[in-house]
Amino acid sequence: MNKRTAWRACLLLVAISAALLLWPTGSARFNHAPVTTIDLTRNAIGNEKTKVSVRKQERTPLVNPRIEIPFERSVETRARVVPDYADAGGASIFIPGGSQIRMTPATGLRRDWSAHDHVRLEVVNPSDKKEHIYIQIRDSENAHGYWSWHNRFEQLAPGKNILQIPTAEVWRGENLRRNPQGNLNTKDVQALCISAVKQDLFITDMQLAAKSDSTNHLDGKAEE
Repeated sequence: MNKRTAWRACLLLVAISAALLLWPTGSARFNHAPVTTIDLTRNAIGNEKTKVSVRKQERTPLVNPRIEIPFERSVETRARVVPDYADAGGASIFIPGGSQIRMTPATGLRRDWSAHDHVRLEVVNPSDKKEHIYIQIRDSENAHGYWSWHNRFEQLAPGKNILQIPTAEVWRGENLRRNPQGNLNTKDVQALCISAVKQDLFITDMQLAAKSDSTNHLDGKAEE
């Protein structure tokens, strides 16, 4: 190899090394994807958003992470556990449009939510349009059927959504019709049902956020 050829080879190696240093890592490439935070915490007057207590290291899994399929399996349930949209080595729950999952203590659902501020769900809407999700929470009271349970429909933006449901506001019935009066017993949660109303959805994380002295205002932006 003559000197000119050796010099060109050195320049090529330097250029390749510089390109590798400047090329963003996998996590950096995806960290700036838009995230919609749906903060459902309301104060008692005026339905304004209030601050909720959040400390990331104090989150508790909503379902037992050792259970591979944390929902009831039946012919009607077309949902399944998949790797899509999950962190490396993780999994998400795929809920086809028009389908529902039902989680209970028997499938690993945590029964006592009373020591936590809110339920935090990460949901991916793969569509380029807004879609709806239906959530139903049940305790041991079933005397009035549907109206005994907590029912809510929420709109999801395209992409990743963070849905936060305050445990102090799991009223019975619907938002505009709370009959019978009162809230669910959050020490005795018996079921969490999640439905993809029309289009497919992916549940990528389910947590209970513990009470703490650290307060962040969640206003539709991704958490730092």
